[in-house]
Amino acid sequence: MIDKKSFCGAPWHILRVKSRGNFAVCCQHKQTEESELYVTDTTIDEWRNSEFMTTLRQEYLDGKFPDACSRCYTEEASGKLTIRNKVNANYVKWDQLDTYTADSPANLREIQIDLGNLCNLKCMTCKPNLSTQVLQDWKKLGWMHNQDRKPYYLSSVDMQRAHLDFYMDEGFLESFRKNIAGVTNLRFLGGEPFMNPKICDFMNSVSDEQAAEMTLLITTNGTVWNDDVIASASRFKRILLNISIDGTGSLIEYVRKNTVWEAMSANIDRYMQLPEKFSFSAVLTSSVYNVIHTGDITRYMRERWPRPKVVINRVFYPEYLSPANLPDDLKTIALENIEQEKRQRSDSYPHMVWLRTELNSLAKQIKQTEFDPKRWEQMIDYTKKLDELRGVKFPDLVPEFAKYF
Repeated sequence: MIDKKSFCGAPWHILRVKSRGNFAVCCQHKQTEESELYVTDTTIDEWRNSEFMTTLRQEYLDGKFPDACSRCYTEEASGKLTIRNKVNANYVKWDQLDTYTADSPANLREIQIDLGNLCNLKCMTCKPNLSTQVLQDWKKLGWMHNQDRKPYYLSSVDMQRAHLDFYMDEGFLESFRKNIAGVTNLRFLGGEPFMNPKICDFMNSVSDEQAAEMTLLITTNGTVWNDDVIASASRFKRILLNISIDGTGSLIEYVRKNTVWEAMSANIDRYMQLPEKFSFSAVLTSSVYNVIHTGDITRYMRERWPRPKVVINRVFYPEYLSPANLPDDLKTIALENIEQEKRQRSDSYPHMVWLRTELNSLAKQIKQTEFDPKRWEQMIDYTKKLDELRGVKFPDLVPEFAKYF
């Protein structure tokens, strides 16, 4: 029997293609071997009607909480609005639940595509399947296929089967065109979409008539401006740019290596001059590296750029980079910094109520998480190895961590 508390419409209404060219349920779903089907040898229809998807849909119809979907349930427990909440609110027809069956996918409403790993940055929390720059560093460190040099705690990334340039496959583009009818939301992530050579081909595959009724979302690191992408995007009814801002000044230049903050912030100023049909989210991905400055970062963003809504995402995997796994002294600093921002009043920032909700959710997770010394040591080891390669030292930027390094 369907349970609205556990039900999610994503297996019916969402299509996601991840950076390695493999299909997925959504951005939060934990990938398993049985769901490893690739766009280079599987059509969109074949994926949506696969045994894996049919089984997953049946689990939801039976009122179960699928293990692979645990991240949404975890975030909801801390009060955060999740992908499941959004899908259910926007796409699920609650008065027609009797038409939802395991073997008959409902109308596809949203397509999400991670456009490979072509990227100009190498973020501390990133993986080689999402950044060509991170891939180069992992190869230099011997972390890709050399088990003797790869740290035991480092989560593996199956790059042997990856098709990182899947977006160049004309067969997939044709499959995309055949399935775009009825889709109301189109999302591009990366890598860095503004660098991708094929993103305009996908956008231009949508007719002018359909684009005029469709929402387009692009997640960008904010360091790249592309006139062609802006022009193609402008055909859509509504365009949302998610701009990743994980710090300011030297902190973001560390967390998102290769960023030049002065140039990036000037680029964001330029984005803010786009017409009203463009809307923005300033996305802070909270991790161990920036969590004690959460309030400082959000305050800077809302004061300089009041137009975007500030969204706080969190690193869940790998667990050792979680913003919530902190020793008591750093946990106190992080919570005080968040609390100071929550107390601020702002007549010029229209999203302050939303921001307080985001801050409350992060604070709740920090308070509820028990410190894990083993994962803390893993974080230190991982950080030292990357710092040595990149010629930087994290404690020099965030001295509160110095005694642990």
